Amino acid sequence: MAKTNKKDLFRRGGRGVFPCGVCGKSTRNTLETVDSPLCPACYDQEGIKNSHYDGCHDKTAEPSCTLCFEESIRDPECYS
Repeated sequence: MAKTNKKDLFRRGGRGVFPCGVCGKSTRNTLETVDSPLCPACYDQEGIKNSHYDGCHDKTAEPSCTLCFEESIRDPECYS
C-alpha cells in the first residue's frame, strides 16, 4: 500500500482549511456546513437571520437574532 502524504490532501481539495466568508476565521467544512463558505458559528447566525427575513419569528424577539436585537433598540414597542 502506498504511503499518503497529508499535505497532498490539502492540495487536492481534501479537508483543507479556508477563511470564513463572514468573520474571516480559519475553518473547514463540517457535517453541518458542507459546501458552505462559512464557519459553524456564522452558518448558524446566518440561518437565524434567514428565518428573521422569512418572518418565522415576527413580533417575538429571538434572543440569538442580531436583527431582532437591532430592531428592538430602534422600536422597543414592537418587541415588548
